[in-house]
Amino acid sequence: MASKKIKIGLLSPFPLSDANAMSGTPAKIFQALEDVGFTVIDLSPHEPMFKNTCFFMRVYWLINKRLKKIRLRFISSEGDYQRMIDLAEKRSRAAQKRIDKYDLDALLSVCISSMLYSLRQDKPIFYASDTTARLINTSYDEYKSRSDGYKHACDDIEREALSKCLYFLPAAQCTKESAINNYGMPESRVKLIEFGAHITPDNALKPLLAPSKQSIELLLVASDPIRKRLEFCIEVVRLLEQKGWNAKLNYIGANHSCLEHKLVNNYGYLRLSEEKDRAIHLEIIERSHWMILPSKAEAFGIAPCEAAHFGRPSIVSDVGGLPTVIQDGVTGIVMNEDASAESYAQALIDISENTNNYEAMSSAALQRATSVLSWDVWALKVKNLIDNL
Repeated sequence: MASKKIKIGLLSPFPLSDANAMSGTPAKIFQALEDVGFTVIDLSPHEPMFKNTCFFMRVYWLINKRLKKIRLRFISSEGDYQRMIDLAEKRSRAAQKRIDKYDLDALLSVCISSMLYSLRQDKPIFYASDTTARLINTSYDEYKSRSDGYKHACDDIEREALSKCLYFLPAAQCTKESAINNYGMPESRVKLIEFGAHITPDNALKPLLAPSKQSIELLLVASDPIRKRLEFCIEVVRLLEQKGWNAKLNYIGANHSCLEHKLVNNYGYLRLSEEKDRAIHLEIIERSHWMILPSKAEAFGIAPCEAAHFGRPSIVSDVGGLPTVIQDGVTGIVMNEDASAESYAQALIDISENTNNYEAMSSAALQRATSVLSWDVWALKVKNLIDNL
């Protein structure tokens, strides 16, 4: 008799049907878990933000949102704390109602701890994330300036959520260390499992064309061009040109004033859920020789992960999860957070001018991508944990 399929409830801050939300992470996890044999129940909120609303209601909502931001400036630190705790309670209650509709074997939350904050469950809970509240609030500029009350609430919510989990599944080494050192999570219940790539080759890889002085193309994928340092990347390309290399920066991402630069091929924002956009994205990765990501802050680093699936090495900064994704000197280059554009340019030249070195790094990147940085591999590791319960 066939064994009963394990039924997992998947909690996400966005509907799992949205292939673009959070760079596609919840949707990829949903599919990967189903592919390894689980029955996956979508427990995410399903209400679109502007569902069945007229133009005037949308204008009202936007104005009210702006006024709310202004009001929050005058709320005390203690008020910030209570507001965040109340929000976590509200999210937990809503999640509890969705969970209670199903007979589940386990719960898995993706990149959100507030839904777990006040859950009352006898089922095993797993929490997969590429960061923690402490890492976000100390790394990202937009959160560093928030009140002590806000940060204290985030820590309390994260600590309580982690205490409810049988296993925390961080995607990066820094996230693992934060769970243990900042929130007291027992190391035996923390299992590092790297996230996968959201875009991979549709067909067999085309023959690798190594960079040369005649042509070297870098690729930056940036939803936030400030944090991922678009202007810095342009400076790296300019210095390569100055050193005699015919260099270009291929750019996919949000708009920025410096994108008219002659050294930039700007492709704008591409939605991977759209077949045409996805085809363009694939072609750009295949044409580029290096992924560049000198971020000021980064939770994991999906773009270098994707480049590796095409055999493209990456040059990245030593922040967040990037040193987990890229093995320095093996699958790419990890630069000091404060490294200059000159240092980046020279590091690229040192590898690129020797075809054998570049091809070895490319091969290692591809091997690591398929054996580690893969949603299929991620799901199999999660399955092993659940099967062993």
